[in-house]
Amino acid sequence: MASDVKVKRERGKKCILDSDLCVSLKHILFSFNAPISEEQAWALVYQFSKCFCSVLSDQDNQSKFLTKPKEIFLHRDGYVHSKTILDLEGTHISTDTGGEGGCGGGKRSILAIEKKLMFELGVIVYQALDFMNAEDEEVKLSPDLDQLISDMTYYEKPQPETDDEGIEKDAGDACECDEESLTLTFVQVLEKCASHLGAKTAAAESDSQYRAVCRALVTEALELSMFLDVVQQQGTTELRDKTLALASSHDLDQLKNSDWVRLWIQVLRELRRGVQLKKVSHTRHPIEYQMTPYEILMDDIRSRRYKLKQVTVDGSIPPRVKKDAHAIILEFIRSRPPLRKASERKLPPRQYESTPRERLLEDIKKSSNHRLRHRESRPDRTAGKGMSYETVMAPVINDDS
Repeated sequence: MASDVKVKRERGKKCILDSDLCVSLKHILFSFNAPISEEQAWALVYQFSKCFCSVLSDQDNQSKFLTKPKEIFLHRDGYVHSKTILDLEGTHISTDTGGEGGCGGGKRSILAIEKKLMFELGVIVYQALDFMNAEDEEVKLSPDLDQLISDMTYYEKPQPETDDEGIEKDAGDACECDEESLTLTFVQVLEKCASHLGAKTAAAESDSQYRAVCRALVTEALELSMFLDVVQQQGTTELRDKTLALASSHDLDQLKNSDWVRLWIQVLRELRRGVQLKKVSHTRHPIEYQMTPYEILMDDIRSRRYKLKQVTVDGSIPPRVKKDAHAIILEFIRSRPPLRKASERKLPPRQYESTPRERLLEDIKKSSNHRLRHRESRPDRTAGKGMSYETVMAPVINDDS
């Protein structure tokens, strides 16, 4: 793909949240010092497209669109902030370019802005995928993602007008040409991203999954930045005390930030994908005395019954130090659950539950239009109460006499 979109090598700032609780993609890249993955690229494209569609629905925002986003700002909750594509500093961009008698100049301007944003998004995503690669190297992408970025960055040069002299092009035809020149819209990009997860994946599921990917990307960048601050300011002594006895304490203090970042990425990769154990065969027959040492060696090579010696990259980090560094990183991850402060948590309003008495009264009010059923009166069982025994039995005694 295009080789002119290499990222300039420079040292990034500390990865922290700004006043809008956002982190720029640039700070995330320099924090990891590594490119993003393809799944993270799909998530960025989806969230950016969703942000554009949601902002476009507000008519008041159509005069504030930026034609070239300098940064992509990711909120810690996993969505692209609207300030990525909106000019919030007060420099309004006029969308009235059609003039009187024209056909919806605002619509034509929005289509042009969408095309420019589509192109810039494709370039930025490719830069993030090609981050820190050599100038003569080209990143290898999957066919689906490569086709998506190619469609987003496709630019068709305007053809020379061949209209007859004196015949002016109708305004309606001009609008149709503008719409046809927009080969891909953000709505279509959302559909492509949803179909990437599977044909049976619902829109809500794709939205939650891509949002979770972006949220994890922001959280990991912030956690890595905090970990590097702890290592630089306090060293590894405090983290070493919480782990098992490490024999390479002096060597751990000699690791650079780039080494810690590389080890951090390795630990996260192992946590996601898991560690796959090698399959060991226990059915080896005693053939030591049936073959010569040379034949045993050749048989082990053919059967691949050998153990390769672990070689470090550039010989910079010994295996023991690498293992201890992994233990320290895991201890840091376990000791810091990503919980928010109670003051920052926004709970939904508590739902009021009616008491049984209130529900009964409410039912009575609702059924006030219905007439009550007539019920026959029963004989009063308490009619004889208050009478003495002599009064009740007197007629009986008189009859017997």
